[in-house]
Parts: sequence; C-alpha cells; structure tokens
Amino acid sequence: MLATTRGLRGIVTSPHHAASQAGLDILRDGGSAVEAVVATAAALAVVYPQMNSIGGDGFWLISPPGGGAPVGIESAGRAGRAVSLDLYARQGMSEIPRRGPLAANTVAGTVAGWARALEVDNRGSNALPVRRLLRDAIDYAAQGVSIATSTAQTIADKLDELRDQHGFAETFLRGNRAPAPGAVIKQPALAASLTRLADDGLDSFYRGPLAKIIADEMEAIGTPLSLYDLQSFNANIVQPLRARYQGAEVFNLPPNSGDSFAIDTGDLRSQRSPAG
Repeated sequence: MLATTRGLRGIVTSPHHAASQAGLDILRDGGSAVEAVVATAAALAVVYPQMNSIGGDGFWLISPPGGGAPVGIESAGRAGRAVSLDLYARQGMSEIPRRGPLAANTVAGTVAGWARALEVDNRGSNALPVRRLLRDAIDYAAQGVSIATSTAQTIADKLDELRDQHGFAETFLRGNRAPAPGAVIKQPALAASLTRLADDGLDSFYRGPLAKIIADEMEAIGTPLSLYDLQSFNANIVQPLRARYQGAEVFNLPPNSGDSFAIDTGDLRSQRSPAG
C-alpha cells in the first residue's frame, strides 16, 4: 500500500498528469516550488482548460523556505472602467450574462499572479527563465494534446452555450460537434500568446505587445474591457488569515470581490463574477 506523505526530491500534484509532469521537470531542472507551480498552471491552461486558464484569476499562499509566515497573493481581476449597471440595462439585460463578450467584465489576473509569485520567490540569478517555465505549455498548445475524458464531457455538456462564442468552435469542436475523448486538440492562438509571454516577459499581458493584441480583440468582439483596464491591473500582496485547527495552524486568503459579488438594484442582479 502506498502511504508516502513526503517526497524528498519533490512532489507535484494537479488534475492532469501532463501538467504535473511539467512541474516536476522544473524541480528536476533545479527550479523552485513556485517556478514549478507556474509551469504546472500554464500547462493546465492548455491540457485542462475547463478548470484553469490564463483568462481567470490567481490566489497564492507561499511558504518561505526555512519557515516563517506564508505570503498571500491576491490576483483577482477588477471590473473594467466601462462596466456599469447602465451598460447592461442599455442592452436590455436584467442580469449580467454568464457567456459572451459582455460576461467578460473583469481583468484576467492569472498571469499577474504568476509574475508576483516569482517576485516573492526572488531567486535572482538562480531563477529559471520564463521561457523554460512555459516551454511545455507552449509545446502542448502548438503541437496538440490528447483531450481528457472530463474535458470532452464538459465541452459536450456546455456545447449549446459555447458553440457560438468567439474562437470556440474552430478550437474545440469537430464538425460542429464535441470532440471524443482522446482527440488531439491544437490551440495555436494560445501557443502564440504563451510564446509572447516567454519572449517579452509576463508583464506583456498587461503593459506590453500582447496587451495591445488582447485589447484590440476585446474591442472587436464588444467586450467592455480596454487597454487602460489591463494597464491598471496589478496583483496584491495580502496578509493571510490564520487559525488553529486540531493542533495545527492553518492559513487562507482574506475575502475579496473577485470570486463572488452581488449587485441588486431591483432590475439587475448578479451572484457571480463571470471571470472569477
């Protein structure tokens, strides 16, 4: 019976074996735990997109080497400058939609969270280059990955609400149908974005060439986010909550408005941030 609770050469766990392998390879190349997590998260954005993407948010608890209080990072996107109750009312909407351009009303914080975590890691000249951290994710996106059963099932379950969304059908569907488990999915646009991050640095997502591309695409499809919103965003260092539980000290991030919020003006209600 396997009952190992510690790995002296490192352990990486994630919902997909390819992402876990990407993180483990970082450790074997001399990388840190934080660098391994960035590589794992980037790979998950490709191989397990229904649960993780570069268009979401990020929350980190980092335990410093040798002990000490954990460092918290909150990288939850804020609503764009043009987002307001009137924006949806003018569209004849009584609630914020769950899908489509108008659902994308908060800045994606994931990549900023990666960058801030690497700053906290502070490995200096020992740090692995971003290109190395994103290498496997770029390869999976460009060369293709065998789609997981759970991913194929999620696409099938959500097909009616996703098939007409910008860029979805050409990436994930086969003959306008959900792919079968094991089908090879390539994501060239995601590969290009990750490659730009590798070449230009992670801040390119918000204040570099990639930010301009993202802003132009968002404007073209009618998303209420702009280059200004991207350029204004930064991940925050926060003080983790701490408590004693069954003889141990446990930590968690404090509440924020990225995962859940409520608006109630009588005619416009939302119980969830679509980009959360």
